[in-house]
Amino acid sequence: MYRSISELIKNLIASMNENEGEITVKLKPVPKIKPPRRNPSVKNKSNRTDYMKNYMKEYRENGKDYQKVPDKIKELRKRQKKRRKEKLPVSLYMSPSL
Repeated sequence: MYRSISELIKNLIASMNENEGEITVKLKPVPKIKPPRRNPSVKNKSNRTDYMKNYMKEYRENGKDYQKVPDKIKELRKRQKKRRKEKLPVSLYMSPSL
């Protein structure tokens, strides 16, 4: 078989290294292919910040500010409740079937 213990150890180490190499090859992650980044429509950075400021200003002036939205939703719900009550006739409220 083996001439000496050192050859046995060398063969064992070589077989271990081969197995590890195969395992690491199997477990290598597949790199993600990222799409190319989109160029911004406004090239100059200062123009970009001005654009954002103007956009936010217009957004707030038109009443679409995110902080004001919950109040508007509450008002709309109140209106909807009033409309529902107005549309239903009184006889439905008084009917014994309900």
